Amino acid sequence: MNEKVAGELGPFSDKATQSFTLPSRYYTDPEIQAREVEAIFKKSWINIGHFADVAEPGA
Repeated sequence: MNEKVAGELGPFSDKATQSFTLPSRYYTDPEIQAREVEAIFKKSWINIGHFADVAEPGA
């Protein structure tokens, strides 16, 4: 997590009464989306289905 993100999130709390929603840019910022793709989807293979479930290539 970079300093900008850490500064926006502040200290972590697992208490529901102290929880919050992420700033709106976390849902729309292309840079954040790119970081999420790198951190989540590009580390290993992800099974999304069996080849038999696809009728033909490109379907």
